[in-house]
Amino acid sequence: MEERVLKGELSISRPSRGDMRDVIEIQVKDEGSGVRFLTVVVDPAVFALALTGLSGQEVELEVKGLDVVGKTKERRTASLTIDPDSPLRHYTKTKLSEHLAQHCQEPGWHLNGHLGSQHSIQHLPGGYVRLNYSYYRYVDPV
Repeated sequence: MEERVLKGELSISRPSRGDMRDVIEIQVKDEGSGVRFLTVVVDPAVFALALTGLSGQEVELEVKGLDVVGKTKERRTASLTIDPDSPLRHYTKTKLSEHLAQHCQEPGWHLNGHLGSQHSIQHLPGGYVRLNYSYYRYVDPV
């Protein structure tokens, strides 16, 4: 197995999940990809035992995104200008996002068609509308 040293972030919190469980949550985030790839969920009493030297405590692990850990996240912005007479001008944000997903995919890139931010939909002079969206992909570091 290949061994590498990566930069990352460690977060320890006591989340309120709404399920009435009292837990400690430890998250590990890869700096390059921005992916939180490991979440450790542990009972506070078990966490205290491990913290004070009684190692080997059983915990719940949630693992995701291991295929991109160690890679770098590349982003690219794009826009689509809608003509004043296009029926797209009257679509909801959800329908516009669906339109982007169906018509604006690029090979090798993941489309982020979320249109909820303040600058994602711009109303331009002459009745034009510009949709601002982005793409991302994970690449091996240089």
